[in-house]
Amino acid sequence: EANMVGLGKYLEKHGYEKRFDIINKHLHKVCRLADNYGLKPMIWSDMFCKLAMDSCDYYALDGNTDAIAKQADLPENISLVYWDYYSGDYDRYVKMLNINKAFGKQVIFAGGAWTWKGFAPDNSLSMAATKPAIKACRDEQIENVFLTAWGDDGGECSRFAALPALTYAACLLNGAENEVTQKFAEATNMKFDDFMLLDKLDKPSEKLAENPSKYLLYNDPFSGVHDYKIEKGVNLYYADLTQKLKSVKPSQEYKAMFDFYISLCDVLSVKSELGIHTRAAYDARDKKTLLNLAQNDYSVVIEKIENCYNNYKILWFNENKPFGFEIQDIRFGGLIKRLENCKNRIIDYCNGNCKSIPELDERILDNYSRGTTWARTVTAGVISHIV
Repeated sequence: EANMVGLGKYLEKHGYEKRFDIINKHLHKVCRLADNYGLKPMIWSDMFCKLAMDSCDYYALDGNTDAIAKQADLPENISLVYWDYYSGDYDRYVKMLNINKAFGKQVIFAGGAWTWKGFAPDNSLSMAATKPAIKACRDEQIENVFLTAWGDDGGECSRFAALPALTYAACLLNGAENEVTQKFAEATNMKFDDFMLLDKLDKPSEKLAENPSKYLLYNDPFSGVHDYKIEKGVNLYYADLTQKLKSVKPSQEYKAMFDFYISLCDVLSVKSELGIHTRAAYDARDKKTLLNLAQNDYSVVIEKIENCYNNYKILWFNENKPFGFEIQDIRFGGLIKRLENCKNRIIDYCNGNCKSIPELDERILDNYSRGTTWARTVTAGVISHIV
């Protein structure tokens, strides 16, 4: 994604050159190398098309694209991948497929099986975007279609949690949209609706959008940057979802996955509102309630996180190589130590060993726009330069 190609060191060394020509020259070199090994390269076409057509917005491309595309002089063995994981607009897919087709090379479509928001999948969004996308691909005679399942910011979501979206896409491609639940049961020996419960981890309320099952887990109980979103009842939502997931009878193949999601919901049934309750008691100088929170809620949630971590470790090593789990060790381990520290500081305050808890003396802002990744949730400071 070299969006600034030709504007950095290249510009200093060689002077200005058409940016598309730079990337195209590089592409020709890569494709020659690939051809030596009998490989056929694909390129995600958004940056490529924007450079070719001098636009900063891929999806806003319009007008006379054919003439520009025909002058591109692309390598013979290249395929352009039009990716779109978001839209429910059939006309947008048709337009963008035709822009890609104008270059005269094979066009491939990449949709999304949403696994990259955090721990939970979003099969509902995946299916809503996949239906018009596949219709457009069929109408525009696109022969190759696949769904991506990315792992942004830790690869936390089980790939198998996206099986409903994948089954739905397969049924659409085979003209069997009305047979999704049946085909799902045949393939997994489980109920489609049982898997769809996993979507609910990220849908406690409209206000808690994006990936609340992740940021509520890591949101700091003293300086919680997402506290302004949290309303009473979120704990109960996750307690209820815990019971619904426990009622599922997973096959052995998916038992580790459901065990993890049950334990995550169980954590959130206490952790979600922990910072809210802590701050409310502190503001009221209610040391009795604070001490009860420290000795009960904090202790309970630490124990539940330990259980969640152990279940996640089993799931991870069932599905993945060990690489990457060091991140989970750091995150879960850091969360436990932070909660232990907060618990002990509350006890110190209640026992008169300190006069205040400075983080709780600060007011919570009613807007936080830095995102919901781990690094931008656990602190408002800078944890690393790559966040």
